[in-house]
Formats: sequence, structure tokens, C-alpha cells
Amino acid sequence: MSGSRHRRMEAVRLRKENQIYSADEKRALAMFNYEERSKREKKILSQVRHTNYSHPQVMLCASHNFIYKNIALK
Repeated sequence: MSGSRHRRMEAVRLRKENQIYSADEKRALAMFNYEERSKREKKILSQVRHTNYSHPQVMLCASHNFIYKNIALK
């Protein structure tokens, strides 16, 4: 190969390698974010369950929002 053609082929090869590495990095980052989100959700749910047992007037909706029932305190 001539010099300029070799440089072009090398540049194409490097770009393709970088695309592959960036795809792998994106995949790894997405997996890491998913695991961290799962950990946070488990922690929050365990706190809510504890709160539900200690304070029965607190209820958790499907949308993960807290709703306080209107209970007349005596």
C-alpha cells in the first residue's frame, strides 16, 4: 500500500475500534446504572415497609408516592 492509503485504512480501523469500545462502555455504564437504581429502590422500599409497620396510617401507591390517610387522632 502507498503511504496515504495506509494512513486512511489505519484511520478507518481506529474509528471502528473506538465505536466498538464506546458501545461496550455504554453497555457497561447502563448495567451499572441499572444496578445502582435497583439498590436505591430496594433501600427505599425497605424503609417504606418499615414505616408501614410502625405507622399504619402511611400507605404506598403503585406510583411510589406516599399518601397519608385521613385518620382522626383521638
